[in-house]
Amino acid sequence: MLIRDNLLYVVINMFLIYAGIRFLDVFLDKSKKDLKLFILTGIIYWIINSICFIFYRRPEVSLLSTILGLFAVATCAYKDTMWKKLLAVFSTLTISVTIEEVMVLITNYNQDSRPYLVNILTILFLFLVQIIIEKVWNFKEESSLPKKYYNYMLLSSFFSVIIIFF
Repeated sequence: MLIRDNLLYVVINMFLIYAGIRFLDVFLDKSKKDLKLFILTGIIYWIINSICFIFYRRPEVSLLSTILGLFAVATCAYKDTMWKKLLAVFSTLTISVTIEEVMVLITNYNQDSRPYLVNILTILFLFLVQIIIEKVWNFKEESSLPKKYYNYMLLSSFFSVIIIFF
């Protein structure tokens, strides 16, 4: 791949990762967020994710770096329960992967003809879905749901990602 293509990917990846980590705000309390750690872990996540793509170019490596990056941001930057952080990470990942797959289907994705169109559309729709979810639902309010329902939601999100990806 050309240097120009790698640079373009790194820039688009910055916005894609920002959209993803910003999506955590839908599920976690923004008022309990450490902004400095949010920025620092977000930058580290972006660098590692970009390096993984440029050097390995394997979807499994990208997925793993995305899961670990989102988890690092949620764990370091937000002061919430571990269950909420895990649920936020896997819910964000499920929504992101689903949107990306829909964009692939809509654009009739072909790596030769439109290599970055899917990423750009995914970013736009992630922001759109985030705005809609923030306006319609309030996930941050304390819920009276028993912990087992949080476990079911977490497992459901996790297995949805596995099914979509494989």
